[in-house]
Amino acid sequence: MIRVKDIANMVGVSPTTVSNVIHGNTKRVSQETAQKISSILDEVGYIPNMGARLLSQNTSHIIGLVIGFDYLHGENAMQDPFVSTFVGQISSEIENAGYYMMIIRGDDCRKVAEVTSRWNVDGLIVLGWTEKSHKTLKKMLKKPTVAIDTYVSDPELVVNVGTDDFDGAYQLGKYWADHGFRKTLFLTENTAEMDQCRFAGFQRAMTEAFGECKKEERLILLSARKEVRRLQYDELLPRFREAGSLAFISDYLAIDAVDYFIDKGVRVPEDISITGFDDTFYAELIRPRLTTVHQNIGLKASTAMQLLLRLINREKLPEEERNIKIAVQLVVRESVRKRE
Repeated sequence: MIRVKDIANMVGVSPTTVSNVIHGNTKRVSQETAQKISSILDEVGYIPNMGARLLSQNTSHIIGLVIGFDYLHGENAMQDPFVSTFVGQISSEIENAGYYMMIIRGDDCRKVAEVTSRWNVDGLIVLGWTEKSHKTLKKMLKKPTVAIDTYVSDPELVVNVGTDDFDGAYQLGKYWADHGFRKTLFLTENTAEMDQCRFAGFQRAMTEAFGECKKEERLILLSARKEVRRLQYDELLPRFREAGSLAFISDYLAIDAVDYFIDKGVRVPEDISITGFDDTFYAELIRPRLTTVHQNIGLKASTAMQLLLRLINREKLPEEERNIKIAVQLVVRESVRKRE
């Protein structure tokens, strides 16, 4: 493997000069020499030693991506369609900005603080944490941080990029109402923050259309474990048939339910109509194609990265840019029976 010293001998300069070019410190290097060194680096395919680079600079050019949960729907969180899509999108944004991505999993603030400090990470993008967790981390660590999908009461504490969950579920509820479904059930795995907000949007639309929409009658809490969820579906199937319409909190749960219904000989949408939320790429692969709410995951990733770069550059963000909600839109496909 070619060394810095070898390249220095080829150009006729000191190893320090070559090292400065590698690390971008070219103020004292002539443009001609810098170009000559860069050409040779490209020609020989030189790969810098990251350990040495970390020691020689105040910046690591590493962005930490914190996935704030190990499991979703009872499976490895990285298998979730939303999470995997977001990771793919944000990794491109990080790379295009000239940084490297380090994935840190879990909700242990101390672990995140230790890893971030050890690697001198330049900034963090954190998916799925509560505002309380961000507050704890901030006490341990002074690093630029952008949250994804955190429900924020204090924008000065957390910079967040989220989704307009209320409006998305409101659009869904209105769609169900416009198709005459008075008894649509809302199915979720918990009742915290995002799930609560989405149910509130759905509830508002149904109440406007038909009168009172009681939480205890319309909200169904599902198990995160697939085998337990299947047992719940066995018990709930008569109720599902009576309602004729199910609004799931995510595409994943909606598609999982379609799989269950196929096994039971239940037709979608003829017997039971369903909707999802997120519009992941699986929504168009399943049959019938899933009616759902589209959230722009690519825009969410690019917005988060732009904000983080500004924080890294010590820019003061105005209040209206510290808690951004990305707009959503209803995508109508084939999983809801047309009104007769």
